[in-house]
Amino acid sequence: MSRDELNYWDRINRARLSRRGILRGAGVSGVGLATAALVGCGDDDDDDEAGGTTTATGTAAGTGTATSSTATQAAQPKRGGTLTLHMGGSPRSLDPHFDTFPYCTAVVCNTNEGLLRFTPDLTKVEAELATGLPENPDPLTFTLKIKQGVMFQNVDPVNGREFTSEDVKYSLERQMTDEAGKFQHAYFFLGAIDRIETPDKYTATIKMKKAYAPMVSYLASPWTLMIAREAVEKWGDLTEHAVGTGPFIFKNWQKDVKFELEKNPNYRDKELPYIDKLTYVIAIDPDTTATLFIDKQVDGAVIGSNQRKRVQDERSDATYKAVPSQFWRQFRMSPTTQEAPYQAPFSDIRFREAMVRAIDKKQVLDLVYNGDGIETKGPILPIYQQWALKEELAGFDLNKAKSLMSPPV
Repeated sequence: MSRDELNYWDRINRARLSRRGILRGAGVSGVGLATAALVGCGDDDDDDEAGGTTTATGTAAGTGTATSSTATQAAQPKRGGTLTLHMGGSPRSLDPHFDTFPYCTAVVCNTNEGLLRFTPDLTKVEAELATGLPENPDPLTFTLKIKQGVMFQNVDPVNGREFTSEDVKYSLERQMTDEAGKFQHAYFFLGAIDRIETPDKYTATIKMKKAYAPMVSYLASPWTLMIAREAVEKWGDLTEHAVGTGPFIFKNWQKDVKFELEKNPNYRDKELPYIDKLTYVIAIDPDTTATLFIDKQVDGAVIGSNQRKRVQDERSDATYKAVPSQFWRQFRMSPTTQEAPYQAPFSDIRFREAMVRAIDKKQVLDLVYNGDGIETKGPILPIYQQWALKEELAGFDLNKAKSLMSPPV
């Protein structure tokens, strides 16, 4: 097996990371699984609009977009046409502040942008709508300078107006909205941010209530995207609408069928995006996904280990690459509130610990995810060696689990 075919996290875990690189990537949420992507290079049978030799802009932070070998080797990327990709399920909504499905960010990280973003390998944080990483004049202040001349897409209701620090303030304060019972990312900033000041159009100053280590990580999260107040006021929420400053304009969503996005002609980087249209075809069944790719109905697909050999046998032009994901798997209890606490036997912490110790994570990884990932000891990846836990707090131990579930003597 070649180095490129190794499990992504095993491969990167073996690489030597510089201290500077580790520090800049601090605070990435625990990511246990990598994504296997297959991209077809196309041949003479492909039509002009689906040659599969180009990629999206790469602005979809954390989505790990794969490239075809043809596009990678070309001196200049081929421009124009349509890139059709597979999507493994349907999002609940297109609201990055109130959804947690990766299928949501597959769309909105192309229509909207954040202040910061992770590099594709997830090891560093870089600026997106900000001019650079936050300045910290003191431990409780994060000052962000905004790129000047960034415009929202020229569509209703924003109509190409300029993006300013007021949009930063509105977006972060909206994300901090705590609505019980909703999937959301309020915990990123709720209780941590004291206030957000906008001294001018291009400066946002975030004042914290306390020193807050994960702030840069949360600002770079693919969920912390900048939105327009007008869009929320027009539609009430962003369940079916995505309007931002990103390289693609949302055009169509056929539920459980496909998404269609088109090139933003007024995007701030005039060289991007390379393609005219980005389409996601939705297919949940792994065998159906493999067939779509083999039949060249999609240019790229996320392929499971069980389907990989079949696909590579039938598509000799396919390029396989394991890419990282910011979506990880965890075992957890349902959230509780003071009004709705745990019910017996889960109200007993001994029982909850026993449940954790009775689960063999390695076996789950091997049987459910075909070994495509690594075990993590807590929420921080082992590649961030200065912060990652070295030992399990409650590892797999059947004997201990049984003893914890035994009645007290």
